[in-house]
Amino acid sequence: MVKWLIAHRCEMDVHAASSAALNGHLEVLLYLMEEVVCPYDHDLTLLAAMHGGNIRILRWFQDDLFESSSRGSRSSTSS
Repeated sequence: MVKWLIAHRCEMDVHAASSAALNGHLEVLLYLMEEVVCPYDHDLTLLAAMHGGNIRILRWFQDDLFESSSRGSRSSTSS
């Protein structure tokens, strides 16, 4: 459905990502963030996942945060 909406030039906004997180649709969330480059509000999306009780999405956020901080610490030590 999301791909159809995008193909028909429907704009995606921060609510698309937070709705995906709220309803536990990790694949849709990743598609919006990585392929469509949909604007999203990190805190709003995280809160939506928490409100929806979507552990899988919360774990993805945790893993993504850990990866980001690891990349940052590696780059600072190599300077």
